[in-house]
Amino acid sequence: MKKKKIIQITGVNFDNKGSELMLIAILNRLNETIEDAEYAIQPTAKFKDYLKISQLGMYQILNTFNKNLFIIFLQNLVPKFLYKKFLNFLRLYGIILDRNVDIVLDAAGFAYSDEWSPYSCLNLKKKSKIWKKNLTKVILLPQALGPFNSISNYKSIKQIINNVDLVFARDEISLNYLIDVVGQNSKIKIAPDFTNLIKGIKPKYFDNSRNKFCIIPNYRMIDKVNNKDNKNYLPFMIESTRYIFNKGGKPFILVHESKDDLILANEIKDKVAHDIEIIQETDVLKIKGIIGSASGVLSSRFHGLVSALSQSIPAMATSWSHKYSMLLKDYDFEEGLIDINIPKKDLYKKIDLFFEEDFRNSTIKKLSLNNNHQKKKTEIMWDEVLRVINN
Repeated sequence: MKKKKIIQITGVNFDNKGSELMLIAILNRLNETIEDAEYAIQPTAKFKDYLKISQLGMYQILNTFNKNLFIIFLQNLVPKFLYKKFLNFLRLYGIILDRNVDIVLDAAGFAYSDEWSPYSCLNLKKKSKIWKKNLTKVILLPQALGPFNSISNYKSIKQIINNVDLVFARDEISLNYLIDVVGQNSKIKIAPDFTNLIKGIKPKYFDNSRNKFCIIPNYRMIDKVNNKDNKNYLPFMIESTRYIFNKGGKPFILVHESKDDLILANEIKDKVAHDIEIIQETDVLKIKGIIGSASGVLSSRFHGLVSALSQSIPAMATSWSHKYSMLLKDYDFEEGLIDINIPKKDLYKKIDLFFEEDFRNSTIKKLSLNNNHQKKKTEIMWDEVLRVINN
């Protein structure tokens, strides 16, 4: 009987709905194209994550630290001749070791950069060294990367590129950050965010007559920007939502991640109008379906913006990273980027455009055209990934 490949998906979590959408996109595509594969993920301490992992039929991997302690414990408890049998027994219950993994797909989204803790790059460097030693193929799926100005991150990313098989930058800025470190390299390619192929599901409870214009807040706009901007973000979101509400645009707030975004959602609702609905949907396909049913979107979440543009929904975006402006550039809709420090009269003019029929029709037409281009690029990316997996 042919041994099935074990593919580990790393860099994803269930708290960030954009991250979970990437996980679902990977599983959907690989299940369609690979028959001899099983999937694994690094679990967290959260019981709800264990339930989701079980529902997805994925193995859970003991991380290196816990694995080493576990093996020492086993070797002292289990006779040597039963050791392998015991590991096989654990496998029946969905637990495997990282050395069992054949392929790693990293879908971190945006983790390897000076924007984040240096431990992100450092940890990936350590893991990539182990994977290379185990002859595990490693692919970094399309994600935002860099800058790498710190000495630690610069050294780490250099080693990472050496250890992995394929890296996809999600935009030209990320690509150039990589090239600045390692030079031109055949391993490094560019491809768009791959959740653009995923189709959403409009939930039965969603009322389009009540909820039309989708507002998606993001706490990163407070903890990842300078002091001036983080103080202006919430007033900007409140004023934008209030203006849309007063125009009869029927705004609603969609929570895309965790408790922090919910705090912002409640602040916006309290300051604007109590009959604005806050939607907390746990199913990522339904979240995309809700966005696809909106008349327009104001998103501070990257994957909220992807879900809008990839369904040809006119969208504005605030930004704390280059990934937003580059995404809008991919869709030839750079005017969708909005500065939170914009004067009120200019903000109102910008929002007014999204209610003008000619502007909406031309925007939808332009987004649809570029939407097709981006999806073709994603298909090419998957062809490259499958070539490495099957080689």
